[in-house]
Amino acid sequence: IEAIQTLSLRMNLTRRELALGYLKKRMPDAKLVIGVDTPEQLKENVSSLEKQPPINIISMVLEHFDQVDERVVNPLLWNNSL
Repeated sequence: IEAIQTLSLRMNLTRRELALGYLKKRMPDAKLVIGVDTPEQLKENVSSLEKQPPINIISMVLEHFDQVDERVVNPLLWNNSL
């Protein structure tokens, strides 16, 4: 969480904008399913998705998280123990 916060501040984005912007750029044809608890959260998510993410968002995220073990970030590997 701290690494996400650091990168989002560096890119002048909220954590939500960073996460959703990354997904939007990385997988432009993906259909995102977003869970929310309140109507306000839904509005914030939609607003974040409507923003155009920075061109360099993919490279920045990959560079910032290149030392993270793939078993942490790849859901296909989550059944295996760390």
